[in-house]
Amino acid sequence: MTHKPSYEELEKRIKELEKEALMRKPAQDEADVQRETLARLFEIAPYIMMLVDKDGRVTNINHKGVAFLSKPKDALLGRLCGEVFSCVNSFDVMGCGRNAPCLDCPVRTKIMYTLETGQGIYDAEGRLTVRKGSTDVAVDVLISTALLKDRDADKVLVTINDITERKRAEEKMLRANEDWERTFDAVPELIAILDKDYRIVRVNKAMAARLGVNPAECIGLKCYHAIHGTSEPPLFCPHRQLIGDGIEHTTEVHEERLGGDFLVTVSPFFDPGSGLIGSVHICRDITERKRAENALLESEKKFKSFAEQALVGIYLSQDGVFKYVNPKFAQMFGYTVEECLNDMHFKNLVYTEDFSSVAELARMRASGELEFFRHSFRGLKKNGQIFHVEVYASTGNYNGRPAAIGTILDITERKQMEEALQKSRDNLELKVHERTVELKTYMRKLEESNRALQDFAFIASHDLQEPLRKVTAFGNMLKQDCGSALNDQQRDYLERMLNANRRMQSLLTGLLDYSRVATSSEPFKQVDLSDLIGEVISDLEVRIVKTGGEVHVEDLPVISADPTQMRQLFQNLIGNALKFHKEGEKPVISVKKAATVDEYIQIVVKDNGIGFEEKYVDKIFTPFQRLHGKSSPYEGTGM
Repeated sequence: MTHKPSYEELEKRIKELEKEALMRKPAQDEADVQRETLARLFEIAPYIMMLVDKDGRVTNINHKGVAFLSKPKDALLGRLCGEVFSCVNSFDVMGCGRNAPCLDCPVRTKIMYTLETGQGIYDAEGRLTVRKGSTDVAVDVLISTALLKDRDADKVLVTINDITERKRAEEKMLRANEDWERTFDAVPELIAILDKDYRIVRVNKAMAARLGVNPAECIGLKCYHAIHGTSEPPLFCPHRQLIGDGIEHTTEVHEERLGGDFLVTVSPFFDPGSGLIGSVHICRDITERKRAENALLESEKKFKSFAEQALVGIYLSQDGVFKYVNPKFAQMFGYTVEECLNDMHFKNLVYTEDFSSVAELARMRASGELEFFRHSFRGLKKNGQIFHVEVYASTGNYNGRPAAIGTILDITERKQMEEALQKSRDNLELKVHERTVELKTYMRKLEESNRALQDFAFIASHDLQEPLRKVTAFGNMLKQDCGSALNDQQRDYLERMLNANRRMQSLLTGLLDYSRVATSSEPFKQVDLSDLIGEVISDLEVRIVKTGGEVHVEDLPVISADPTQMRQLFQNLIGNALKFHKEGEKPVISVKKAATVDEYIQIVVKDNGIGFEEKYVDKIFTPFQRLHGKSSPYEGTGM
């Protein structure tokens, strides 16, 4: 930037020029000397100087102006100010004061002001927009004017100093200051600037917000009173230490008034002439970090307490070397904790033949191929004893590097039990095989028995019933042909004989049905129980009507069964319910699905009959066993 001379410098230079002029031209009068002096001063001035007439046209311009405008002096004289500077307005036919005052031109307006009022202007700032080639450029200038009384006509001396670079620098500084201001108030850290007497010079918005005031309200307050609520600086005050030694300090501070824990850094603030004048405090909120650290410490404390009392071995290893083992781990292998942590390698605790498998799993865990593994191997105690262990290992972190953390359990007793159990299983399999042979033998005998039973059933249905049919036939013929000739006692004998014969036939029929249950089953097929019971009720219709009974059947499922046996089952159950009903009370029977357990369906048949005592539950399912005598009103054979 061009240096602007002071008035003292100009006055000194004028006197020097006057002295030179007097020495060269002693005959000139004083007015000529002054005029020559001013002319020479005009030419050598370090800034642009012009003489402008009342029409705003340049009548003279100094060397600095010609150099600045890069045009011949003759090309500039007689032109309007705007034309001289290539002001953008000068390219307009109406511009630069040709037909009307140019109110946009800072140079012309100040020239006209001086011409009209006779008052000069000193260092007024203005901006010209000039055209350089095809580009319009803004130029900032300082303009001074003075009215010169001339014998021909008044003129205005115009001094113009280019301050474009200075203005740009000022604008940059202003923007930088604005940026700093925004940054100062935008950062989340709490910032305070203090002087040497602990007075707050300035705080940012974050600090003021924590204190519950506006930033301006903090200025001038003692920091220890505003922040700590004390009447003097606390002993831990980092500003107090900085005042003493003049160097930066960082410390952690817990302050309830600010709402937590902070990492405080204080930096000295120096003035080149005065030395230390204060400090800058930057407080970073580390409350959450401290909470996390405290939680971690508490967690580590709990872990250590748990690990020290655990009944399983717990270890932490890195690069194959133990960094931590609990007492149970050391005891398991016959060492002390100190011996395990004295650079002991894991391989020292593994039986030689098993180490390769353990090492491979450890390698896979370390490489990330396995996040977790469980493995059984033979361990080696300090005294050389071999025992069985099972390890559960996963990847952890120790001092910022990957590590293995795991638990180890002595499973020697479990291994012994497993071996004993395997031996027991082998014996059981042998016994099962022997029993299977026995069952096959029994099944073969049972099949032979079933065939004999089938033969018996054929005999019972044919050979045994044939004599009974003849007895019945001849008895009926005797009753029909000779009944009138028989006395009462004889007829009674005959009736008893026929009744006994009928009971014998019923017994044989029941015995035949019983044998068919075990020997004549059909392959299972889908059976709709609702339809089947409907058919059973149809078959028992006469008895139902006779007894006045009611049979209620809910929706029943379709099952896989022998349809003949199912029909016989429900016919017997419903028939017995109709048969064994209470005297004077109609039988009421219900059939419904109760529950499904696994693959089985429970069907409940309920009635209001006479029932039986629980002590007879085994007897009633024995063939030919009856709970009622022959004279009872309830018929049947006990099958």
